[in-house]
Amino acid sequence: MAAAIGLVLGFRRSGNLAAAYGVAIAATMVITTALLFLAMREVFEWSLPVAALATLVFLAVDLAFFVANIGKFVAGGWFPLLVAAVVFLIMTTWRKGSRFERRARRNRIQPIRRFLQNIGGGGRYRRVPGQAVYLTANPRGTPHALRHNLAHNRALHQTVLIYTATFVKAPRVRDSERLKVTRLREDITRVVAHYGFMERPDVTRDLEEASRDHDLALDLDRVTYFFTGEMLVARKDTGMSGWRSSLYTLLARNEASATRQFDLPPKQVFGIGTQIPV
Repeated sequence: MAAAIGLVLGFRRSGNLAAAYGVAIAATMVITTALLFLAMREVFEWSLPVAALATLVFLAVDLAFFVANIGKFVAGGWFPLLVAAVVFLIMTTWRKGSRFERRARRNRIQPIRRFLQNIGGGGRYRRVPGQAVYLTANPRGTPHALRHNLAHNRALHQTVLIYTATFVKAPRVRDSERLKVTRLREDITRVVAHYGFMERPDVTRDLEEASRDHDLALDLDRVTYFFTGEMLVARKDTGMSGWRSSLYTLLARNEASATRQFDLPPKQVFGIGTQIPV
């Protein structure tokens, strides 16, 4: 809304927006035709000659409109191209930064088998009453929050669950195929929940189902949820330029917290901080 109001105030009259509107529409038509070619090849599985011929038919018209409107660049056609460039910069920065962040996380992951071997039967830590659920994005490794809690507090809850929500390339997942529960040890269980890209994870429901089907005896009113509160630090030696690293950290600060994403009770959530260079 603010951008639309600013646009109107900046151009003052609808006639002054004609050039910007023409360039925006013509460019959108060209991009849509390019995406149609990808759909014909990858979704419809058309042969390359047929897809190329159909694309050229549309592209001839679209490019004619685009060339006719690009001449009005100075008269206002620069505005949609500037907005598109800014949005493209933000999206590519987020994609590149996310890739570096995932790589940094993978380098810090400890295999769960090694973790279980290290803790053994106890002795170096104390067991505390209660049930702990560790939220992690990795469905195989050891949660960073679990390792830090054990290293600094020297304590392990009587019952530990490791929960991961993963997303598949399908809009929805059947309820019968959603959960995979693995007993890593008598007191440590991993729960992996599979969701489609149109679904929102429901941690409470997943834990209730896992507890009921696998006799975990969870009391969700008393469970403590642990997650890693990651603070991103912009650095120049991670593969991105300094200004893009700073932009990515700024964007990441607006990401919803685990409490909001999974709708967890705030009084039962405990965050353990760590730094990740990007």
